[in-house]
Amino acid sequence: MGCCTSSAKSNLKPLRMGSPLQVAQTMKMTKSGHGINAKVVRRPMSQKEAEKIARDPNSGPDFQLVFNPPLSICHKLTKYVYLSGIAALTKENLEHLGITLIINATYEWPNVEPEGITCYRVPLDDSEGDDISIYFDDVSDKIEENAQNGGKTLVHLHCMAGASRSTTLVLAYLVKYERIALKNAFISVKKRRETARPNVGFWDQLIKYEIKIRGVASVKMITKKVDGFDIIYPDFYEKEFQALRDREINKQLNELKEKLNNPNVKSKYKGQTNAYE
Repeated sequence: MGCCTSSAKSNLKPLRMGSPLQVAQTMKMTKSGHGINAKVVRRPMSQKEAEKIARDPNSGPDFQLVFNPPLSICHKLTKYVYLSGIAALTKENLEHLGITLIINATYEWPNVEPEGITCYRVPLDDSEGDDISIYFDDVSDKIEENAQNGGKTLVHLHCMAGASRSTTLVLAYLVKYERIALKNAFISVKKRRETARPNVGFWDQLIKYEIKIRGVASVKMITKKVDGFDIIYPDFYEKEFQALRDREINKQLNELKEKLNNPNVKSKYKGQTNAYE
């Protein structure tokens, strides 16, 4: 991507002391016990470096996946908000887009924070049991504050699984400040970034947040009996996103059957114990 000048500097207010997002910036481990990468990168990789990783067969399958399309593409969601993978965190790209705020929706990747850019981490696992909702207001407010200042925000994920965390945060923002129904917000994001798909636990939290913000839910979670197991997914998957529905069914079936075969494995799905006990 070409580079154009963008010397805009973030002038965001400091995070409120004791707020979930402020506390998250000093966490050493996620609540699930994963160590958080505390490194801060002041010099982002160049576009040439990113392209070298994408072409290098020694990069490993994970990096090959992340640094090539479709995950390497940066998608514009609104005038002020972008969604991308780590491959888009290049010096040229950040300057070209005029990014002044980065939301790092990972615990694995270091904060990329060159001069003029503020980076906040949301240190969560892509787990149905993690409470991402505690960050909805903080992250949404910061994205909106940045937009009001004329700045652009990039919410980034690490890999395909991370599409759940970053997409969930973006959807919360769209519901709160764009006043878009949750279902329509997802459809809009999905059209731009095909890999977007919150896990079912995050969907449940988004639904509750939409009710809090809009007073009504545009999405409901439904339960379907498959092979004797209760499978949960958003109602509109049934007709409008059948591939996502099938993927969710297979994912939950595999995990629930694993639990059946190994009782020491904790289920990720609340209310599922009656399916195998």
